Amino acid sequence: MKSLIKLVVVLLILGGIGYAGWMYFAKDEDENVPVIIEEPSGEGETTKSDVLADSVIVEKVEFKNKTDNKRVDCEYPKIISFNNANFQNAINTEIATNIQKYIQEVEYRVDDKTDPTELYEYVTTYEKLTSGKYLFLVISQDYQTGGIRSNKWKDIYSIDASRERIVYLEELFKPGVQFEKAIIDEITKQAAEQNIELQGGNGISRLPQKQAFYIKDDKLVIYFAPSMAAANVFGELSFEMPFTLNTDGTFSI
Repeated sequence: MKSLIKLVVVLLILGGIGYAGWMYFAKDEDENVPVIIEEPSGEGETTKSDVLADSVIVEKVEFKNKTDNKRVDCEYPKIISFNNANFQNAINTEIATNIQKYIQEVEYRVDDKTDPTELYEYVTTYEKLTSGKYLFLVISQDYQTGGIRSNKWKDIYSIDASRERIVYLEELFKPGVQFEKAIIDEITKQAAEQNIELQGGNGISRLPQKQAFYIKDDKLVIYFAPSMAAANVFGELSFEMPFTLNTDGTFSI
């Protein structure tokens, strides 16, 4: 009887060890990667409120290739000083991938059979803008295919450098502040002054959930890519508006 009891105890112990080991090394059958069971520790994330965006180191990456029918002249930013390596790599990879896609397209389109009168151009430049803890990477792109009018747009990365993450427009304001209405009213006013028909004359009633924006020269700039807020003929649209930085780090229109 005692031997049976001992055997049961041993089996229970071994079973417990096996279950604990399975939980620790559990794998997702679809992805075949370890499943993280514990809560993220936050290691590598900067959360100090005194971190200023001016201290962020951004390296310039360049790619140039020119022939009779082709001009590729690209420069774009690469962040190299964030503590959060995952976020830094994600941003840098997205920027590089988006630009390399168009570089490869130009390379594919232009060959020995390309008409001498056709010119393919892809040019990018960028600005590193800062305002307190906020970092803005504004990448201007100009893509011309075969002599047709160029397509111009901007890729904008708005980043909270103190927490090393993307920041959204609503986060600049205190909860409850009617910032959207104030911004739309200012956009509507400026568009009317420039004879721009917003949304085909219907006007803007809401801002996109992930509205593109940046701060330059102490002014909030709301940006729309071609055809996003008005007919494509109007091209890119940028609306600058003054705002006030409050003592608590929020903004007022």
